[in-house]
Amino acid sequence: MKKTLSIIFLAFLLSGTAFSEEKPSAVISALSHQVEINLPILQKAPGDKPYFIGYRVAEEEKYTVNGSFGAVTEERYLKERSGMVDVRVGSMKLDNTHNIREGWGYWGSGKFDLPAEDDQAALESVLWWYTDKTFKQAQKGFDAVKANLAVKVEEEDKSDDFSPAPVVVSLSAPARLDLDQARWKQRVIDISKLFDGYPDVYKSEVAFAVAAENNYIVNSEGAKISHGRVRCRLHLYISTIAEDGMELYRFEAFDVREAKSLPDEAALKSTAQRMVSELAALRQAPLAEPYVGPAVMCNRASAVFFHEILGHRVEGHRQKDVTEGQTFKKKVGQKILPGFISVFDDPSLSSFKGLNLMGDYPYDNEGVASQRVNIIENGVLKNFLMSRSPIAGFGVSNGHGRGDIGQAPVSRMGNTIISSQQTMSFAALKKLLIAEVKRQKKPYGLMFTDISGGFTMTSTYMPQSFKVLPVMVYKIYPGGREELVRGIDISGTPLTVFSKITATADDYDVFSGFCGAESGYLPVSCVSPSILISEMEVEKRMIEQDKPPILPQPMELRKGGR
Repeated sequence: MKKTLSIIFLAFLLSGTAFSEEKPSAVISALSHQVEINLPILQKAPGDKPYFIGYRVAEEEKYTVNGSFGAVTEERYLKERSGMVDVRVGSMKLDNTHNIREGWGYWGSGKFDLPAEDDQAALESVLWWYTDKTFKQAQKGFDAVKANLAVKVEEEDKSDDFSPAPVVVSLSAPARLDLDQARWKQRVIDISKLFDGYPDVYKSEVAFAVAAENNYIVNSEGAKISHGRVRCRLHLYISTIAEDGMELYRFEAFDVREAKSLPDEAALKSTAQRMVSELAALRQAPLAEPYVGPAVMCNRASAVFFHEILGHRVEGHRQKDVTEGQTFKKKVGQKILPGFISVFDDPSLSSFKGLNLMGDYPYDNEGVASQRVNIIENGVLKNFLMSRSPIAGFGVSNGHGRGDIGQAPVSRMGNTIISSQQTMSFAALKKLLIAEVKRQKKPYGLMFTDISGGFTMTSTYMPQSFKVLPVMVYKIYPGGREELVRGIDISGTPLTVFSKITATADDYDVFSGFCGAESGYLPVSCVSPSILISEMEVEKRMIEQDKPPILPQPMELRKGGR
């Protein structure tokens, strides 16, 4: 125990501790008092002893308004506060959070509601109850861990369950919502009207959401952190059904720090008109067939591609879990991408090359300062994204322990940047694609300009492959002709597809969204240039079998249609 304390103290000296002049809030005061009084009492309780108590609180003040075809469909304002407790029984070497092989483990309290008002006594009443309950569950969990270790084969990775981290005290003023709700309600109505009157648009939604989010962390190591931010998103969505039953849609989202930074009316009108044109073109586009050949992945589509295929496989905790495929576990120091490509993840950035990033945070959900992690340097794997759960060769957190409130933090992406040292114009990249089509004697190549998302399977229980879902796909013929097609998905395995990347453009763009994994849905961004892949496999997408609507649209009846 003495050794563990000295390590923590050394980390404290080396890193320094962040302070601010902000007076502790009622939340911080309640959390601090509960740590102060609860840990000494629980350490005297019968059974295994706790060595760590941590509290997290998330509060959100949020306004949302949705509209469709010129009318409001939903309007909501809410203010809520949620908490969770982490009690660790045992020691950093082995505690109740240890992975139980072929079984269910225990981590923490889960999510619970807290009073939204700054009433310290009321807050502590709820925290007291869940702390006591969580401690008892932690003792049961630790018994299960020890029993599991006794009946299973020796573990390959014998790393500790928890690592020391610098003690941080940083108390910032809370973020607050300051918004003209009536104005934004009218704006949503006006924007949604832009999709009215188009026969190919069956459904539409314009959604505006702005939230002031505040996070609080206090633990028995001495950490006291409060930080907040305002997050704003406007999205536009329209959909239709092709004659063969395939559901088609177009989607655009704008993520900014504050509502006034959203595009103006002229820009949104242009976006809406483009979406309508693209949807109509998709409805008439022919179905594509399964194919293997060269392809260009355009910048934002490439960002989604890298996020799905690479990002989750370099999350540190997956290298420790025996149920994971561990694609890159033993490839540190080896080349996994072309030498001209590097990848880093940096949640401390709020922008990159003028692009807004949404995966930023000052401290992760374990109280560790965010920092840049050079994952791949000149094609060579160097590092993993780390939480406070160490793995062999990587003993400390690098500020990527993230989890939605109520979920155990694990290593997750923040702002992932794909950087290339050999770039060219996008026009030159397309010429290379055509040259590759001719060299391989293929009838055409493919160009992906928009991808809606995808998923990757990393568990050994399933095929360790990925599927990415393109929306806008073009055939590029040897003569340069372009043809929009639909109905295909991209599938494959990461090691194969990474070996086929041959060139990149200089046109960086960003994908921002919410990434779902075992620790919840979290805001992320990924930046990438367009890339040329010499060989990519696509497969047919499932087509829904329902016919398009039989009834005429109301807009047609209004115009005198029958």
